[in-house]
Parts: sequence; C-alpha cells; structure tokens
Amino acid sequence: MKNIMFLLVVFSLVLSSCDCPEFNSGANVNPSVREATVTEFNPSTLADSTPVPSYSIANFRFPTSTSSSGDLPTDTRVSNGRFFILAERTFQANNRTYTAIRTTQSLPNDSLIGDMQVVSVNIPATPGQPRTAVVRLWGGLASIGKTFNSASATDFVNYLRGFLNPPAPDPNAKWPDNWDSDATANKGGAIVNGVNQSNVNPPFTDIILDENGNNVTGVVTIPPTLFDDVTLGYRDVTVTIGDVYYYTARNGSKFAILIEDISFGSLAPNLNRVTIKFADLNGPTCLPN
Repeated sequence: MKNIMFLLVVFSLVLSSCDCPEFNSGANVNPSVREATVTEFNPSTLADSTPVPSYSIANFRFPTSTSSSGDLPTDTRVSNGRFFILAERTFQANNRTYTAIRTTQSLPNDSLIGDMQVVSVNIPATPGQPRTAVVRLWGGLASIGKTFNSASATDFVNYLRGFLNPPAPDPNAKWPDNWDSDATANKGGAIVNGVNQSNVNPPFTDIILDENGNNVTGVVTIPPTLFDDVTLGYRDVTVTIGDVYYYTARNGSKFAILIEDISFGSLAPNLNRVTIKFADLNGPTCLPN
C-alpha cells in the first residue's frame, strides 16, 4: 500500500511540474548574447597529405546552454585527403562485378558535423560593395530582418524583443507565427521569404573497385544511371552583413543569428571568415509557485 501511495505522489508531482499554463512566462530573449567566428571550409591537401595554406575543416555547433559559446568540431571524415562516401553501388560489366563509390569533400547539410559551415566568402576589391558569404546549415532558417547595423549586444536584444507580441513580460508573449513554419519549410528545401537559398550540386569523385579491391577507376565505365536514385540534398544560403535569422539548431534549441562580419585574416594566406552574434530564443516557460 505504501508503494502505491508513493507512486501516486510521484505521478502527481510530475503532472504538476509539466502542466502549469497558469505560470506561463511567455516567450523572451535570453540576454546572454555570444559570438563565434567560423573560417571558410577547405579540406584540400597536397599530394603528400600536407594541408594547403587555407586548410580548415572546422564547422560551428551551437551550444546546449548559456554556459557555452558553442564549439568548432573538426570533420575528420575529410581530413588528410580523405573523402566522404555519398553512396556505394555494385554493377556488372565484362562478366565481372564491380563496386562504384561516389565520394566528395563537400558534405551535405544533414551530414554536417555541427550546425554551420562556411562554404565561400566574397569580399569585393571595390570598397563599399557588400560582402557576402555562402553558408551551409544543418537546420532551417527564417528571416527576421535585413541590414541590422549594430554589433551592440544591447541593441541586438532590444531589437529581438521588439518582435514579441504582446511584449514581454506579458505571459502571452510569443514570436511571429511564421518563424517556425518558415524554418521548417527551409530545412525541407523550400525557398522562404528573406532567405537567399540555393539548391546546389557540389563536385564528386567516383571510384571503381574490382572484386579483389583493386582500383580500376578510368578503366571500367560506370553505367550512366547507377546513381540516379541518390539525392544529395545540398542547401546553401547567401548571407550579408546585417542579416538576422531565426534558426533551429540540431540540438533542438532556437536561436537568433546576426551576420556581424564577413572578413579575412591579417596574416597570409588571409583566411576568409564569418562572425556571427547569437542569442537563445526561449519559448513559453513555466514559473515556480
């Protein structure tokens, strides 16, 4: 009987801790604003596997709490001249069985290590021309605004709070309805307002092996339709300084991202980089009694 009473008490506590709409605090911005700088991704190596001068295999991964500013995991799957396997197929030719392996050093969105990869950076030689970058993201984006011309954390938080309707700390405060729906559609490959997204087909390399594992690439021809069922699903977004986005991270968190800077390093080879400022966007939460 005591065990039954104990379970009933625990069950009651669980219900009370999960179901508390009367204590709903509404949506808000976490004021712990952070920054990260990500270098343009380039896994290329020389013939002896020595990295090229602009070598970089880091992506950015958003944090799970405000005690971290995220991290820069390296993608060792394409380090030291390695290639990522997109697909592997067998086929018959000359009464023999061969294996075709489609490889690349350009990772699809869903295969990224982390959340964000800088694909390329464009810094015009003419002063005053807009700097742009192409980024590849694991999650989906929705546009919050363009040309936010401040690197101030105070301005950034106040700007984001201006989208709450009704304003915080009203317990009914919420973000615009389209942010979540646009981000979900964007991750699915759809073009949404304010996000300059392109579906791309990066270069790949096919390797052919015979039954004994010998490399016969260039000697045997792959059937032209062998990889027709392989959907690469690459989505790249062109961004510029001052863009602000709503982002759904792979860890399930929601963030507002400001493209704060697009630049290059001072020391040769002057590596291209993108700096972002970001803040957690908190959904409605329950306050204690």
